[in-house]
This record gives sequence, C-alpha cells and structure tokens, in this order.
Amino acid sequence: MNAISTVQTTASSVMLRNIRETGDQQAGDAAAAAAYNGGLNDRATYYSRSLINSLSEAATLYDTSLREAAKKEETVSSDIRTASFMAGLKTKLQDMAETDQGSGNLGADMLEALADGSLTVTDAEIGVTITAWDVSDPEERLTRRKPGDTFARESWTSFLRTHLKRGSDATFEQTETGAYIDVANGGNAYFGRVGDHNVYLNWPSAMT
Repeated sequence: MNAISTVQTTASSVMLRNIRETGDQQAGDAAAAAAYNGGLNDRATYYSRSLINSLSEAATLYDTSLREAAKKEETVSSDIRTASFMAGLKTKLQDMAETDQGSGNLGADMLEALADGSLTVTDAEIGVTITAWDVSDPEERLTRRKPGDTFARESWTSFLRTHLKRGSDATFEQTETGAYIDVANGGNAYFGRVGDHNVYLNWPSAMT
C-alpha cells in the first residue's frame, strides 16, 4: 500500500471512528434526554395528580362547609320566644306573600301585622303566646329571646276547637283572604307550620 493509500485508509478509519463515536454520543445524548424528559413527565404527572387531589379535597371541604352553613341557617328554633323562630316566621310570611300576589294576600297581611306589632304567636302545646317581633328591626338587633305569656297547655285539637269560629255547617269559617276567624277577639287567625313546628297566628281584622 503506497503512502497515499495509507493516508486515505487512515483518514477513512478516523472518519468512521469519529462518525461512530458521534453516533454513540448522539445516541447517549438522546437516551439521556429521553430519561430527563421521562423524569420531567413523571414529576409533572406527580404534581398534576397532587394538585388535582388538593383541589378535590378543597372542593369537598368547601361544599361540606356550605352545606353545614346552609343547614344552620335553615334551622328554625321550635321555641316561639326566640329570635331564631321569629326569623323563620318572617321568612315563611315573605314566601307566602310572594306566592300569592293577588288581592287578599294572606302572607302580606301577616307581614303588615308583624311590622306594626299586632301579630301574636301561640304554641298551645307548651302553653305560650307572644307578640311577634321583626328581627330586622334595628331596635331588636340584640334581642335573642322574650318571655311571652303562659297559659294551661292543651292539644292542638282542643285549642283549635275552642278558638276558631265555625259556620252553620260546622266547618271553620274563613275570610276572603283565607284567614280563619278567632272566636275570642274576632280577629284573623292562621294555623300552620314554621320550620317543623305548628303555631297559631292571630292579628286584627279590618272589622275589629
């Protein structure tokens, strides 16, 4: 082999070796990059899952807090002498007034009586009657409870039988607004539930 051939062979060998080493390096670099990217993907997946779990836990806690707050807000005391009951009473009357927008609005009539201090609430089963008050009135802002007047306890059947006026057909008489008529004072009367408790409401009629 002459000198030129030797040089060419040597040069080719060096070139091939360089190409092979470059290829090996590139392969190594590619493998390293893949491993790095794989690590990044694994970390990204981990953090994504952690974030999703954290958000899910936060959302669950938030929903639970809302439900508990709503439950507390919706709970109405069965004790008619408390502000909690009076708040529930006003809400009920407002709902009634919104439901019946026509003339002779029973809910609106009772709201008016509540506002002017002429609406009374009676619980026959515990023997208490009390004048209702508006919890949104600034003067009642700090009121949590009032004493009320007591009387002998009795069943609702007995109480309503003696307090509501009956017609000639023995049915309870009602006014044009749908109110019953109280025998004792001739005023308007309503019997229904506030929260989960039965109460008797009484307020003056236009005729009394």
